[in-house]
Amino acid sequence: MIRRVKYYQMSLVHANFGYKWHADNGLLWKIEPLTFNYITTVGKSQEFTDYLNKYPSVARSFDEQFILGSTYSLTLDRISKKNVFKNFYNNITVDLAGNIVNMFSGVNKNIGVPDDLFGVHYSQYFKVTNDFRHYLHISPVTKLVTRLLIGVGVPYNKSTVLPYIKQYFAGGSNDLRAFYARTVGPGSYKKDNTNTNILLDQSGEIKLIGNIEYRFPITYKLDGAVFLDAGNVWLLNEDTSRVGGKFEFNRFYKEIAMGAGFGLRVNLDYVVIRLDAALPIRRPYKDLGKYWTFSSPYLFRDYILSFAVGYPF
Repeated sequence: MIRRVKYYQMSLVHANFGYKWHADNGLLWKIEPLTFNYITTVGKSQEFTDYLNKYPSVARSFDEQFILGSTYSLTLDRISKKNVFKNFYNNITVDLAGNIVNMFSGVNKNIGVPDDLFGVHYSQYFKVTNDFRHYLHISPVTKLVTRLLIGVGVPYNKSTVLPYIKQYFAGGSNDLRAFYARTVGPGSYKKDNTNTNILLDQSGEIKLIGNIEYRFPITYKLDGAVFLDAGNVWLLNEDTSRVGGKFEFNRFYKEIAMGAGFGLRVNLDYVVIRLDAALPIRRPYKDLGKYWTFSSPYLFRDYILSFAVGYPF
């Protein structure tokens, strides 16, 4: 059960079957030939209902639906202090849905209406996410860590959007730390906060995140870090309710959000407690006529503090 106080409750039934095994060369294989999710949204408030009426593409992502498919994941973990350059981690995950259920479903002849199984619509999409991280040991106690995450999810056939739980979001303590969770994008879309505080529409089918972080010791059990984060999410198709959200090769680089900051980590060996402070230095849309925030009179008042357990990457 996923509950958003004052807005909705989402009921989620999940089951999966698969295999996972380690290879001698640092490879971890994970294959789930059958994954099942049943999603339904209950207990909608009037404010949330009005919100969905305003954003129809978001409303479709909350429809009652089956997600029946398969996932495949390959992780290569080559981290060793013996070689300061060849320390990296890479995970690629492929998520497919809708192929198996096609054999048992009923075909809906209405154009634009998804096919159904037992009277419930089911999702059809494929999604690929690659997460690459590199760890450069500058000294025995300091390191430079970089990450590049690229993800694309494509609905097909009669599915026009990804299910809400499968969409990409940006912002928060593990990617763009200078922005609140799920408040970045899509693209250059700027949310109007004058009428509602709901943030559910800021999602997309494409995600690009890059991070660089320098980690160093401060004193016993206390480490520090300085970092720079950049990225955004985008839509595959134009959405008139979220103008500027579509991914375009000739402009996506202009819609990259950036933030920088400083963090403290209490390293207890078995767990790391983290506190990061970050400032937005570039917004994905023009604010006061500019993308960059250096000249903003509110720059140092827009800082974000995030508390988390574990390293961000």
